[in-house]
Amino acid sequence: MPRSEPPSFGAGGKVVKVDRVEWIIMPDAATTAAALQLGEIDYWETPAVDLVPVLKRNPNVVVVSTDPWGLQTMIRPNHIHPPFNHPKARQALLWAVDQEEYLRAAAGSDPAFWKVCPAAFVCGTPFESDVGAEAVKEKDPAKRIATAKRLLEESGYKGDPIVVLDPTDFPMFHAAALLTAENLRKIGAKVDVQAIDWATMLQRRTKKDAPNAGG
Repeated sequence: MPRSEPPSFGAGGKVVKVDRVEWIIMPDAATTAAALQLGEIDYWETPAVDLVPVLKRNPNVVVVSTDPWGLQTMIRPNHIHPPFNHPKARQALLWAVDQEEYLRAAAGSDPAFWKVCPAAFVCGTPFESDVGAEAVKEKDPAKRIATAKRLLEESGYKGDPIVVLDPTDFPMFHAAALLTAENLRKIGAKVDVQAIDWATMLQRRTKKDAPNAGG
């Protein structure tokens, strides 16, 4: 039974509007898209980017953004072990990133589904600030790469392989992982891309061993 007060985000009374919900797991995106268009399922929360144009052409399917804040993703370097235990290596990684490039790779070419934002605590919120975001706002690729190369050298990087975990069963993060590997190579890093499934990656990233020892 819901509480008597009106709903308010995660609080308040939650009134059930339907009799039954079935959560159907479909690992294959094309199968899910076909099921949606045939009326076999009613809702697909995160459709594959390359299938959105197909869904939009179907008059019986509505494609809409239901979240005004969106999803904020980030590259999470391992700050315990070299090279990213040195702040200049982490700064190099920041300078190597072109935010729009990642957005297009992960979310497609339609800017209706993404927004460039230099604020670490999300644009459009009371916490929005671009203080210290010079690297994120820099659009000159030559300057970005040159600065990133210099910072990586100053960090004392010795050319050891940098392990990039690539969750191949999560298309958005798979695209971002491959782009990260390419950007690291551009700034002079040796890269070891390790294909992995999402569940295994969640276990792997909590291990504090060195990357070459399974951490």
